Amino acid sequence: MFDLPTRCASPERCHGDPPTDVTLQRDNERLRRENERLRRRMVDLRAAARLAYRDALTGLRNRRYAERRLREELQRLTRQTGQQLAVLLIDVDHLKHTNDTLGHAAGDELLRRVAAFLERSVRKQDVCCRIGGDEFLLLLPDADAPRAAALLRRLRARLRESSEPLALSVGMATARPDDDVSSLLARADRAMYRDKGRRRRRAGNGAPSPHEHAPGRLGPPAHHDP
Repeated sequence: MFDLPTRCASPERCHGDPPTDVTLQRDNERLRRENERLRRRMVDLRAAARLAYRDALTGLRNRRYAERRLREELQRLTRQTGQQLAVLLIDVDHLKHTNDTLGHAAGDELLRRVAAFLERSVRKQDVCCRIGGDEFLLLLPDADAPRAAALLRRLRARLRESSEPLALSVGMATARPDDDVSSLLARADRAMYRDKGRRRRRAGNGAPSPHEHAPGRLGPPAHHDP
């Protein structure tokens, strides 16, 4: 039988010729450029993934991240006995009034100040998220109701020590074995609105209480849906 001739992909290497220095340098340069292109692509993908879970205004994690993390934490509760999870849902009171009277730039600055305050005040393992226009969520892994209440007291103490004129309504909820993300957040949301409504009723006519504008006040004790 006769061997059929094969086509050589690299002319410099046909007929058994060893690769020359020029050929090796060209191959190495091509590989280097391809590796650099792949490296830049990976950097871009990682940056895009980080941005997908970040709130552009405050730099906190966003609602997408909060819901994903909550699902993971709730799944962990079903797998491991003795685990705890609590959340604090925080609403910035009178943000619309700030936007209408002082402008949206002032409203944005208020949101950034709330975000910075929350990040300074939580434990290392806690997660701060901005999940809506004026709503923030604190995810508190390994925290039962007493620990979450202790964190809330610490938030108030830090506000009293500062000159931050922040008015915040807070609702607290602890996870149950049969919870999903929606049910847990719904309980925290109901607790937050009860907190907001109680303070407005105390004002008598639905207007903000004088305490709500006092520097260093977070409002009265938060309601809790266990």
